[in-house]
Amino acid sequence: MYNLCLGRLVGSPTRKHVLLHLASRADPDGRQIFLSKPTIAAFSELGLSSVKREIRSLLDQKILTVVGRKKAKNGFVINYSISISEVEKLPLVRDLDDDLEGATGPSWTGSTVDGDQSDLEKEARVDGRSGPDGPPILPKYFPEPPTRAGEPNDLEFEEAWKAYPEDRRRGRTTCQRAFLEAAQSGVSSPEIIAAIRGYARDTNGHTRHKVCFSDNWFRDARWEFYVARQRQERQSKAMLLHEQNVRISNWIKEKDNRCRFITKPQIMAALESGLLDRMQISAAEGLLQNA
Repeated sequence: MYNLCLGRLVGSPTRKHVLLHLASRADPDGRQIFLSKPTIAAFSELGLSSVKREIRSLLDQKILTVVGRKKAKNGFVINYSISISEVEKLPLVRDLDDDLEGATGPSWTGSTVDGDQSDLEKEARVDGRSGPDGPPILPKYFPEPPTRAGEPNDLEFEEAWKAYPEDRRRGRTTCQRAFLEAAQSGVSSPEIIAAIRGYARDTNGHTRHKVCFSDNWFRDARWEFYVARQRQERQSKAMLLHEQNVRISNWIKEKDNRCRFITKPQIMAALESGLLDRMQISAAEGLLQNA
């Protein structure tokens, strides 16, 4: 089971680390994994919040399933199971050693004494002196560098760092690492920055023993509450706007007397939503006094 998981790409180095630790405790069928999250965090040297987040991701991907739980000294331990069929669906890791098969032999010695060269050594010296010590460096032997698309840059973290109350800043390196992990898990930089500002507002005026220092705040993923609240507020606003557009569109289509209360921005919003067309607006133009 460990070797099967080792040869697959799961999309995140932290997630792969957690999956391999789970696989090391599984039976050949991927079952009977009795591990608590604090135990995984202790052995993998990851933060507890990172372990919780990656286990949620593995559960969402259906790679990991919860079979049950059993009593333990401090409560209970969850029994996990790794789905072999889901792991096999993951893309394979490209083995760079496969590219080097058959690439050994006397042709790697640079040039020969009589000046004759092989096809692979076009750049070797032909004056009889020794050529390069090792094989030629060909581009295909280098893996493509990982893309950093979507990852936060230093300026974004700097903005987040400055947003945190100055008297509570601590452990900049820890904060930056947690900031990057949050971005990899799908949280945008503006959301984290807004979460920091929300936390700063909520704790303004609190004494030092009632607030959280930045390294603990980032490590424990304290932004999750604020990000969830932001997303809920955006969703609520979107629903209210949609309901308003539907109501405005119905008034205009039915040429309701309430059309005289409709403003031009409301008409444009309903038009952009696709619930109205310009012909319907023209038909009710006489009633649209405020537009």
